[in-house]
Amino acid sequence: MLPAQSADPDTFTHHDLSTGCRRWISGQSWSGLRPMQLRAGAALMAGQGDLLISAGTAGGKTEAAFLPAISLVDRVQPQSVGIICVSPLKSLINDQYQRLRPLAAEHGLPIIRWHGDESRDAKEAFFKTARGICLITPESIEALLLHRAHRLAAVFGQTMFTIVDELHAFLIGDRGAHLASLLERLEDASGASPRRIGLSATLGDPAIAARWLRPGRPDRVVLVTDGKKGVDLDASLHVALDPPRLPGMDDTMAEEAGIETGLMQTATRLDQRLGTGKNLVFAGSRRMTEALCDILRRRRSAAGQENVFFAHHGSLSREVRETAERRLRDPAVAHATAIATTTLELGIDIGEVGTVCQIGPPRSVSGLRQRVGRSGRRAGTRSTLDLSLIELEGLEQHQEGRLRLNLVCAAAALSLLREGFVEPPGERPASLSVVVHETLCLLRSRGDLSFDRIFGILSRSQPMSGVGRAAFEKLCQAMARPEVRLLEHRGGLMGLGSKGAQLAGSPDIYAVFSTPFEIDLIHAGMPLGRLPLMGGSAIGPGDGVLFAGSRWSIMKLDIDKRVAEVQPSDKGKQPRFEGGDQEPMHDRLAARMRAILSTQHVDEAWTPAARRMLSNARAGYRAQELDRFVSLNEREGLILLPWIGTRKLEALTMALCGEGLNATAGPYGLWVASVTSEMLKPVLERVRREARARVGTWLSRKGAIPEGKFDAALPHRFRLEWWASANAIADLASEAAAIVLSGGAQPT
Repeated sequence: MLPAQSADPDTFTHHDLSTGCRRWISGQSWSGLRPMQLRAGAALMAGQGDLLISAGTAGGKTEAAFLPAISLVDRVQPQSVGIICVSPLKSLINDQYQRLRPLAAEHGLPIIRWHGDESRDAKEAFFKTARGICLITPESIEALLLHRAHRLAAVFGQTMFTIVDELHAFLIGDRGAHLASLLERLEDASGASPRRIGLSATLGDPAIAARWLRPGRPDRVVLVTDGKKGVDLDASLHVALDPPRLPGMDDTMAEEAGIETGLMQTATRLDQRLGTGKNLVFAGSRRMTEALCDILRRRRSAAGQENVFFAHHGSLSREVRETAERRLRDPAVAHATAIATTTLELGIDIGEVGTVCQIGPPRSVSGLRQRVGRSGRRAGTRSTLDLSLIELEGLEQHQEGRLRLNLVCAAAALSLLREGFVEPPGERPASLSVVVHETLCLLRSRGDLSFDRIFGILSRSQPMSGVGRAAFEKLCQAMARPEVRLLEHRGGLMGLGSKGAQLAGSPDIYAVFSTPFEIDLIHAGMPLGRLPLMGGSAIGPGDGVLFAGSRWSIMKLDIDKRVAEVQPSDKGKQPRFEGGDQEPMHDRLAARMRAILSTQHVDEAWTPAARRMLSNARAGYRAQELDRFVSLNEREGLILLPWIGTRKLEALTMALCGEGLNATAGPYGLWVASVTSEMLKPVLERVRREARARVGTWLSRKGAIPEGKFDAALPHRFRLEWWASANAIADLASEAAAIVLSGGAQPT
């Protein structure tokens, strides 16, 4: 358990900070440090433990960590880099660099942005100095371990603090498991034992975060929060109806055909609401970001108005993204609205924001809270949220469609947001791909090692410790098979096999995630960004493309160099981007959706159109007796709506397929073909009672599973079994089956 917030702010003031920190504070026109910053300062300056700082967006977390940390570095004068700060995005590092550089200069401390955009000369100069502050991405830590291992003790041997910014972004997924392992490997290679500080605006379960931050010793992590739970906000829930269109017709094609799409209706409303002031729109995907920005820009141009809408997503170049950020931040610019994916969800400084708009149903309450936190930062102001849904016309003809589940999801997320709910991240062992990756990288950087040494280093991090010694031993045996050749046994030690050496030496080894084939788009010498080329999206000279919120025509294409020169155009089609925008849904959100449908409460945030549609959805819910049952008879089969989260829903789908049924998961439920409720019941009973015994049978019938970047060389059956175990498929399927059998009653 985490200790209580025992750090007493009365025992600490800004006078306890270094002279340089006090000078810097005096130049900020602050009235004083916030209570949360005082508690953090007291905990860091007086104690020896680690720190978890949780406060809202723009709540002063960065200063809460860096002011006392720099003060202690200034006092101790370590003979190496004093502070390492890891961030998930290069853009966050660039932003932090600008904010922290004056503070570092007050202490004569060098500071560097250590990522792929920084020059080799700047990195080498910093390494020679071996002092100060290093702002770095996880992938760059991996590069250091692989290429500069012999110098790490000199450069990081006396590091006092490791700060993990946006910690919540690392608590789940492959990249978080990778970073957790990297921190342990870096400490092992450098010999340092720095105190760790985690910063986050949204923590659903601080105890889980503490175990990630300090595995084995979460009791030494002190929690400091700003004391806020719920979100005080002005909210409105809007809905636009999308008329029927031909299959495969996207919004650009529909507009050209004269169809007033739901997106066009939404754009008209947003142009009126967001055309003035500083605002943010979270469009949900890069494809939607481009389409909405294109409509708004062209309307402004046709009306002879200045454009105030700017696209912002990960495929755009740094120059394009920073243009949007500067316009939002610059007080001399009166009006600017960024249309973004999740790239502006994290802590990049963009100044004061009036309204935050969310397009589509938010399936993550923590993500919605992070976005809403961008608004209402000034004292005495409230956050303002505009939730915009686009619903298809004619769905009332279908039983499930009549329920308008996307709209219900948005209403449920808004309800939980007000209550202060944040999804706990869950604790799962590292994926097979990450474990393989880390094993290969450790052996490449350290040379041949014994099994005990490999496991001893890798098992220190919380995600890797969840793998267990027996499972890791089986993995190493599989990696050393003659047909796999990832590892080799040599004189009692383990080393890289021929295939493992090839993978570990590839230029793509630093990241655990895959990147698509991309083309750099260039206009008049300025990079616009990278356009992914996916199936069905091949391009050539003369083709039009929608990118950076504008329309372009490709003039020249060099496929070998992956570069295309473009010119402004009046034509353009929506590009296809890699998947991954869909957020998983938590059980609590699914349960709140059912509560929204089963009551008559009307939220003041619902606009008249949303109220009418939700009233019809509630009528459909009652008419179909979904208060008693969770199945609908439709299309020669059953639709199951068990009101459970994504993980349980997908596990149940796999179980039913493994039992010989034809089941397909959707966002909120699943479709089971050619069965009745009576036929399904004994199958669900079998899943509920015998899941662990039957999961092997399910795996034998499972075709594809999510394939990681580094596990493809392993036997298919081995990958299936690891995946099922790591994702607790049997237990989740059993729980889901019990919920369906009980009519949707959730276990307490």
